[in-house]
Amino acid sequence: MHRMKLPPQASIHQAFSADYIMSQMQALLSEKDDIIDKKSDVIAGQKKRIKLLEEYLRLANSKRFGASSEQTPPEQGSLFNEVKVLAEPAQEALPLVDDNETTAKTGRKPFAKHLPRHQVFAY
Repeated sequence: MHRMKLPPQASIHQAFSADYIMSQMQALLSEKDDIIDKKSDVIAGQKKRIKLLEEYLRLANSKRFGASSEQTPPEQGSLFNEVKVLAEPAQEALPLVDDNETTAKTGRKPFAKHLPRHQVFAY
């Protein structure tokens, strides 16, 4: 440590106080450097963790929304192929349903006719 040369009128008491002040400032600076190093280590660890979590999120999103998660039927591949549709000749009209054929009714089936029925009115 270099001692500062004091003017001739300065006393020894002032010299000790100047040395004391310098040593205190150096101690504060080294303490500040230690705190900065610790915080830099914490920041570096947090950056690593953020990168790891971002990678996990990217993988989860690719599994959830990626192309492998959707199974497309083989006939859907030609659904949006407009060039192929425009290049093909017009198809024949579909045959009409014959009036003699009975079509299956949709909806609820009625009760059997042999079951007894009683009407009850609620007023």
